[in-house]
Amino acid sequence: MITKAQALSAKEFHFGTCTPERTETWRRNGTTKTWVRYPSRFAVPVKRGLYQHGTIDQINASQVHTAEDCPLKKD
Repeated sequence: MITKAQALSAKEFHFGTCTPERTETWRRNGTTKTWVRYPSRFAVPVKRGLYQHGTIDQINASQVHTAEDCPLKKD
């Protein structure tokens, strides 16, 4: 799960559970949109490859983690 602070600063995100064979990596595709009226709300535009685009928001943030927080990351 990512927080709003991570959504504002991270450049790369992983969706779902990471396995050594398959890790879905999405990159930031613009600036994070925030709302003054709803402080917990955010929207991060992301892309994967040439044709896949999406948005990470507070609804699907529980399915996403940053590349730095990946459980497969070797220290």
